[in-house]
Amino acid sequence: MLKIMSESKSQKYTPKFLRSGKLVKKGSSLLVAVPAEYTHKYNLNKGDEVTFFEYGKALLMVPLTEEEFTKLREELTKLILRKYLPATS
Repeated sequence: MLKIMSESKSQKYTPKFLRSGKLVKKGSSLLVAVPAEYTHKYNLNKGDEVTFFEYGKALLMVPLTEEEFTKLREELTKLILRKYLPATS
């Protein structure tokens, strides 16, 4: 289980199983279809960019470009620091 920190309290998050799929060889790559439930939920269409991260044995797909993900992470870090660390003057 992953722990997600929220403003009110720490919450446990259990990953949701969507489906399993077979890998298909295309050139030198292996492909797998993204579940329709996920593409609809995040409004993903042909040609949209996603970013993959390796997390232990898991492969994490984020519906953001690497630059968008980095910017979001930086903004969240700043918000957390402002909220929980006192400003020094």
